[in-house]
Amino acid sequence: PRGLPRLRALFERWVKRVSIEIDSGCIYISGAVEFDDRPGPVRDALASMVRGWHSALERAIRIAVEEGHLRPDTDAVQMLFEIHGLILALHHDARFLRLPGAMERVQRAFDHVLAHYMTAPR
Repeated sequence: PRGLPRLRALFERWVKRVSIEIDSGCIYISGAVEFDDRPGPVRDALASMVRGWHSALERAIRIAVEEGHLRPDTDAVQMLFEIHGLILALHHDARFLRLPGAMERVQRAFDHVLAHYMTAPR
């Protein structure tokens, strides 16, 4: 469904994908490190895919605002930044540091982000 249920589903599927990548790594994070200062078609393709994903998430956030699930003054770009930051932290803690509980922590952090932006219960 549109709005917050869709945003939650996108995040949950993203976290599920990360759980698979814990052993293999993430092409986008690895690519960002490898190609951040190397112009060319590989960097362009990776950046384009990340921008596409960001666009889809930003749209989901804006729809959640339109549906009245998130406050009207929600800054969609800021919220997207915060959500993306959670995923980067998850990769760092789960893959690099191998810290137990990272999956649970990212879900709690996402709930905190949502709580900040959500409208009062109807």
